[in-house]
Amino acid sequence: MNMRDFFSIDGPFMQFFAKFLDIVLLSIVFCVCSVPIITIGANCSALYYTMVKSVIPGEGKPVRTFFRGWRLSWKQGIPAGIVSMAVLLLIVMSFYMILVNDFGAVGIFFGIVFVAFALICLMIMAFAFPLMGRFQNSMGAILANSLLLSLMDIRVTISMVIIEVAMIVGMACVTVAPFVVLFVPGLVLWMQAKMLEPLLQPFCEQNDSDELKERTEEEGEEVKKAWQELRAFDQETRRE
Repeated sequence: MNMRDFFSIDGPFMQFFAKFLDIVLLSIVFCVCSVPIITIGANCSALYYTMVKSVIPGEGKPVRTFFRGWRLSWKQGIPAGIVSMAVLLLIVMSFYMILVNDFGAVGIFFGIVFVAFALICLMIMAFAFPLMGRFQNSMGAILANSLLLSLMDIRVTISMVIIEVAMIVGMACVTVAPFVVLFVPGLVLWMQAKMLEPLLQPFCEQNDSDELKERTEEEGEEVKKAWQELRAFDQETRRE
């Protein structure tokens, strides 16, 4: 590949640059929409949805796709985000109490318990918000599927948790390094999408097939109803 092709509109450089700009733009949109902090769960689901539907395939219109994903997941994303933040706060406060107080063997025991609890919560959260953005399901099913997925491939799970912790730390340091808002949220969800989609692909194909079947049935019912209305109108016209 020569330099002209490399820097052309369809070349690797311009494609990379376009995706980078999308990630920066979506990171800013994510942070603005997260000012009411209770919306952060829905924003995570919408951002993952955007990465899969727009940024990775290069479909364009990332902001419009983000708000479409937000409308699809906010009913579950907002409560899940609030619960997740409460759990994280509980874990941090518990660790702080154990560290600043000398509880001896009891403290060590509860420290191990809280570490295990924190890991399980982080594993579930790492998968739950992407699943909310990818599938329509009950909250119980999403949490159960998140736990099952986290056990399917330990390497992916460890990577997802590390990236999730990096995002939490990065966003917590926003007052010290404000520039992180330009890339951290978008980059983190992009990396998670690249790792998680191969695991979800079989389920996505089945989900897409079911959605297509439901859409076809709904359209068939609409056509049937319209045809019946047309026949009724024709009969009324003939009587007149």
